[in-house]
Amino acid sequence: MKQASLLLSTAALFAIAVSAQTFDYAKDIGLAVAQSGNTWCAILRDSALVPGTLVQLAWVPVPTTDDAPEVLAGVIRERLPKPCSTDLDYYQHHSYLLEVRGTSRMRSPYFVLARAAKPLAIKASSVVGDVDGDGVIESLRICTSHEGLHFTVWSGEPLKGKRRFHQYYHLDYDVEPTCTEADYSDK
Repeated sequence: MKQASLLLSTAALFAIAVSAQTFDYAKDIGLAVAQSGNTWCAILRDSALVPGTLVQLAWVPVPTTDDAPEVLAGVIRERLPKPCSTDLDYYQHHSYLLEVRGTSRMRSPYFVLARAAKPLAIKASSVVGDVDGDGVIESLRICTSHEGLHFTVWSGEPLKGKRRFHQYYHLDYDVEPTCTEADYSDK
């Protein structure tokens, strides 16, 4: 029994190490929107995620608001042959149906991360975590432009560290801009 327990522990550690080595900012981060109840639609560039893959979802308050951040846990139920949400069909990424536990802002898009090395955590009004396992804490950020949301992930402090991920989400209405040049600049 002890040997089986040791093997399970070794296997779990190996899975974490492999996850850290294989995390890809371009493929393993995307956007998700709630459909109904605990069913969500997600888009990611990775086409090889299989049912049962654990994911983390995060919503971060836009600067100048007093909203609270949120982190949810989920699992991929299936990969879909076509977009599962009209809100996300613009991106031409791979669509997945998720089962997610917890409450949500039903019409707000969330970050979705697959294969993150460490769990995300809420810190003050932010969501942070060492998603790639390199020992540097990443910070998730959402800001507004005139007609949409910019989702960014930064190694280190937002706007000062290295931007590792950027995705734009178009809204069907105007909003007050809160983004800075660093949020969407390719420099």
